[in-house]
Amino acid sequence: IWPVADAMGKQFTEIFQVGDADRIRGAVTEISPFPDRDVSSARVRGFAIDQESGRPAKYVVIVGPEGRIEGIGRFTETWRRLARSHGLNPSIPIGFFGYISRFQANRTYTFYGILSDGTAGPIPLAKTLKRPEPVRALSARP
Repeated sequence: IWPVADAMGKQFTEIFQVGDADRIRGAVTEISPFPDRDVSSARVRGFAIDQESGRPAKYVVIVGPEGRIEGIGRFTETWRRLARSHGLNPSIPIGFFGYISRFQANRTYTFYGILSDGTAGPIPLAKTLKRPEPVRALSARP
């Protein structure tokens, strides 16, 4: 079951409050569209660690330029080497997998990790992001 699936299409600010921008350590590492579908969607991967708890965020929400939630992600991937490099238990999944529905490469998307206290922390893009062209700069802040 996908977390917060019922939030799809709703205004981000009606559900979540943005917390400390420096609380999340992580990055979006891949955005890959599914070109063979009738409605374009994209797979998203990355990692996000709550620096206060040393655990992954609860889940990820992806917000489109109009402020609506257009994608979600959950933590299912164990990135052992990365976890060890951050002094974390390598068996805890810190990598997320998610999707953006109705993906458009020329739109700006913002990624948030939802933390255990319910606040949202922005997840920046990796410097070596795998993405289709021409994706505009994806914002780490609203």
